[in-house]
Amino acid sequence: MGVKLRAWLIPVSSDQSRRDVVPPQLLAAWTATLREWDWQSPATRERNVRTILSHYHVKEEVAAELPPGLVRDWSKEGRPEPSTWIEAKLEAIVAEDEHRSVA
Repeated sequence: MGVKLRAWLIPVSSDQSRRDVVPPQLLAAWTATLREWDWQSPATRERNVRTILSHYHVKEEVAAELPPGLVRDWSKEGRPEPSTWIEAKLEAIVAEDEHRSVA
């Protein structure tokens, strides 16, 4: 199963250009994370992506796409360096879900 990516528009405010799109670095960080999970096992990737999509209330049909809520979080947090930010953010979401499942 190939990975399909689409750039989501960042939420627009009155002072923000409507042409702002997700930077390639953020998409690259998301893709790298999916590849890492796929290397561990497709089941790991599917479980983790399902957890993230559930966290952001996104339907499973768009499993390989960057969730708009994740992009909003990144934007709200000042658009930090994508690679370390997205890795930490996704790990936190997955860990929170695992902790909730055990409790």
